Amino acid sequence: AYDGASVLSGNLTGLQTRVKEISPEAMFVHCCAHNLNLCLIDSADCCVNSKLFFGTLETLYTFVTSSLPRLKVLGAEQQNELQKTILTLKRLSDTRGASRKRAVESVVSSFPAICKALRRIARGDLINCTGAALAEAKGLLATVTTFEFIFLLCFWNKVLNLVFRLSNYLQGSKIDLITATHLINACCLELSELRDEQEFSSIERDAKQLAQKAGAETKYTCKRIRRVKRFYDERVADESLTDMREKFKVETFFCLVDTFSSKSVTDLPILGSILA
Repeated sequence: AYDGASVLSGNLTGLQTRVKEISPEAMFVHCCAHNLNLCLIDSADCCVNSKLFFGTLETLYTFVTSSLPRLKVLGAEQQNELQKTILTLKRLSDTRGASRKRAVESVVSSFPAICKALRRIARGDLINCTGAALAEAKGLLATVTTFEFIFLLCFWNKVLNLVFRLSNYLQGSKIDLITATHLINACCLELSELRDEQEFSSIERDAKQLAQKAGAETKYTCKRIRRVKRFYDERVADESLTDMREKFKVETFFCLVDTFSSKSVTDLPILGSILA
């Protein structure tokens, strides 16, 4: 058996074909760490809020790093908040498992400074700042200060740290097959145990603490659902309020955790059986 990078694993002219020319009985095995990353990416795309979260991280990175004055504003706010300059924002990558972890960590570590920097830019504190930049800063600020975004920031920080340990081990040069299988099973278990009210409340508390430090929202966005007029004595403007906490928990948190669990049950044990 042999591992191969996805770009070289083609069954026509890739590494798989070339090895089989020499040894026809060789069995091709995908890189386990790469498969783990693909499971994570698929899971991250299971709901709209999660897609929006990572899209916002990418937009934030592009907006801040594409302008030296904006970078200086962020650096100054980091210096004021933490008495030191934190690592700059990181770009997302679908091919590198650690990129999402670093992107989330960089935002978590300096989230209050990021919010303050966006507020300064949106107010027009920067000289020669274009109207488009002001509008983008205001839009980003409105998104990152929602409680849903902050909750997902804490959630993904926890999940990616959990998966990162396994991913690092699977890419090590001194990997032990028994230990790798044990770590895969442990990761499956930890992911499934996230689907718990106490886990949800714990992440919620962390998100509220982070939101308070940044002067952001500490409550879920309240949306009114307009009802369609069905009876003659009803008003068209009749509206009802929904429990947004419960809605977010079911449609986003449980959706993500359930997808992780299903992926871990179907894919990660396969990695373990291949390794063993």
